Amino acid sequence: MKHRMAKRRRTHEIVTRLKSKGLIDGVGLEMHLDGTKQFTKQDVIATMKSYGVPVYVTEIDVDLAHVPGTREERYAHQAQVYGNMLAACLESGVCKSFAVWGIGDKYSWLERNSSNADATLFDDELNPKPAYLALLDILR
Repeated sequence: MKHRMAKRRRTHEIVTRLKSKGLIDGVGLEMHLDGTKQFTKQDVIATMKSYGVPVYVTEIDVDLAHVPGTREERYAHQAQVYGNMLAACLESGVCKSFAVWGIGDKYSWLERNSSNADATLFDDELNPKPAYLALLDILR
């Protein structure tokens, strides 16, 4: 948690400095999320708004390597995280894009470290997982 806070504070310092010089007009976020960490929708909304410029989620995946439970429980947790992050993007009023990272679990860059990462919206056979369906529900 301390690392995330320090990283967020440092990012704000950089954005503020660049804005004061007219050198920035948006912030891109690579959201490679560890499924064991807590990411509340309200915190993400507040962070996005705090930059004072448009925000672009340029990459998002949710690593399940260390998330305990059955496959169904892990996938349900992942669906909730993905859903909360898309909802935060939409509700923030400043988020202009939301791009997922990876085409399927077995092709994910995270699978190099753990075959249990299962970080994308699609399983090894490219079938949609609950996270994909959660995003569709939000977008309807």
